[in-house]
Amino acid sequence: MSDKIFTLHNGARPLSELSSPKEAIRQFTPNWFAATMGTGILSLSLAQFP
Repeated sequence: MSDKIFTLHNGARPLSELSSPKEAIRQFTPNWFAATMGTGILSLSLAQFP
């Protein structure tokens, strides 16, 4: 684990080991969408309070 962190801090490209850009997109599951939508809904609802 520490080797990976060290590599990232040395300017390595972490996505360069993937076979295609689609591999990075495949890792976004529905919970990522729920987190972003939940944040937006929360910000809109909190803006309604004085």
